[in-house]
Amino acid sequence: MDRRRANQDLQLSVNLFKKGDYEQSLSLLLPLFSIAPREPNILLYIASCYRQLKEFEKSVEFFEKLTLLHKHPGYFCSYANMLAEIKLSVKSKKLLIEAIKIDSNYFDSHYNLARLEQSLASYERAASSYLKAHRLNSSHVDACIGYGQCLIKLDKASEAIVHYKAFLNRYPNSSNVLYSLACIYESTNDEENYKVILLKCIKLSPSNRLFLLKYASLLVSLKQVDKATNVLTHLLQDNPFDHRIHDELFKLLWSNGEPEPFQFYHSACDIAPVNSLVLELVKKLVKNNELVLALGKIEPFLSVNVYHTEALLIKGHIERELGGFSNSLETLKSIRQQDLSLASVLNERCITHLCLNQFAIATKLAEELTLLYPNNQGGRALLATCLKLNGEADRYNQLYDYQHLVKVISIPSLIQSKFNENLKVELEKLHLSRRHPLDQSLRMGTQTEGQLFNTDLALVLQLKEQIDTEIKVFLHELSLSEKQFMDRKLTENFSYSGSWSVILKQGGHHKNHFHSEGTFSASYYVTVPDAVHCGGQGWLKLGQPELSRWIHLEPDYCIKPEAGCLVIFPSYMWHGTNPLLEKSERVTVALDVKVSEVKKSRIDLKAKSLCCY
Repeated sequence: MDRRRANQDLQLSVNLFKKGDYEQSLSLLLPLFSIAPREPNILLYIASCYRQLKEFEKSVEFFEKLTLLHKHPGYFCSYANMLAEIKLSVKSKKLLIEAIKIDSNYFDSHYNLARLEQSLASYERAASSYLKAHRLNSSHVDACIGYGQCLIKLDKASEAIVHYKAFLNRYPNSSNVLYSLACIYESTNDEENYKVILLKCIKLSPSNRLFLLKYASLLVSLKQVDKATNVLTHLLQDNPFDHRIHDELFKLLWSNGEPEPFQFYHSACDIAPVNSLVLELVKKLVKNNELVLALGKIEPFLSVNVYHTEALLIKGHIERELGGFSNSLETLKSIRQQDLSLASVLNERCITHLCLNQFAIATKLAEELTLLYPNNQGGRALLATCLKLNGEADRYNQLYDYQHLVKVISIPSLIQSKFNENLKVELEKLHLSRRHPLDQSLRMGTQTEGQLFNTDLALVLQLKEQIDTEIKVFLHELSLSEKQFMDRKLTENFSYSGSWSVILKQGGHHKNHFHSEGTFSASYYVTVPDAVHCGGQGWLKLGQPELSRWIHLEPDYCIKPEAGCLVIFPSYMWHGTNPLLEKSERVTVALDVKVSEVKKSRIDLKAKSLCCY
């Protein structure tokens, strides 16, 4: 093949790649590779074609050839991004660091390293890399936004605001940076700035779906529900199967107490009964205990999407809750082999075996889940239930160690003043919904949106300072006891991964649940009704699982709430409340605390590896 023909084929293969015809592109590239096995563009596009075709081993083979022969940082970045895609983050990071060594002024190396660190929740390192990338290319929007996002994760919202404003001084029409700034104002409850900036975004991009979704949310907070509904329904006309729009519209209708909140879901799914939107509808129907209707929706979907893992999981769940335990197991067994070790699959199989009183089998599945997914709080909660039902009291008591891992703290400085009464008034203004969230444990009550502790409300911040102090004391005492927490040693460093307020009214309660986002969770009681003195109304229950309607266990431990009292417990511990039967109201502030772990030394890690069988 002459050089001219080879160049023509290479250009044609590149055009085919850009059009997404990867197999056809490869058919031209591979013969070229046999003629010119060192040519970097040929190696790069062959590796990239295999990546797009999900043939990752072959992609690695050609990326290895490319980076061995050609020390250009761009090639190292492409290889690193492919490895990051298949979760080989350690090698991906090494390649990006090598790219920076090759050329420290190459923007993409710093930017891609920042993205990788951010995906690994290493926000300090990610922020550092984003800042270097931003200095190399100060007009790059995503580097600017990424740096701000990391600052927010590091509880430096004010620095993120300064950073975004500096960018906008130079590029005032950057709608995505404006939107990021609006989101910070929203999270800190700076309503006026949030509204002004968001309206600027919409003026710049009046048809932007993301901006309009946020605008609808703003209208809800301003109690302009009808206007918000109009915004969302108009969006839906242009995007009839958009999951996010449907979800936002449903939540608006549900929280506003509309009698037919599922109407738009049903209309769309009647038109396209095998569209993936059906899964979202079915999950909501299950949450609302409409199991027969949900089963009727999932079966037509599965008739076409026969091996759809999530759909099979949902069907197995519904069958079990309708009493068809054997049918449920058969459905779950039909899930593809490569998906049988997914946390959600192990979880559903385990619960079904519990319903069949096959406690030993269930315990093995729960152990497998916690081994494969050590940070999965649901796995720990499930294992605790299995151990309890399987009669393994010692292991259960180690996991649910009420003596060391649960603490009830009275805060006198908040009780002796009118602090709680005034705090209640402040919190009530933040409760905008008329109905409990469908996807939460709360029933017959309301819950605030967003991060409560990010507000600038004086009394909320005062409460946060008091809770900070109590949690530091709790973690210090835990460290002094040298008590291992799930085979881990915790530091005394923590951050809040969630904070919100709940108001329970007559009939109000929390279904038994666990929290997936924290190490420890806590509830501060702002006001407590007299009803708590009668029949255990509103009491906090610990240790009572709520996995299935067919599993019934009593709580291990109950705590009578008192105003000015803080209760701390592990996030994986089952907890709920007894209903308030009388006409009354209970106001709390709830939170999740993420605690850092002591990093194991190289010697510890080596010893651990030597002990593996």
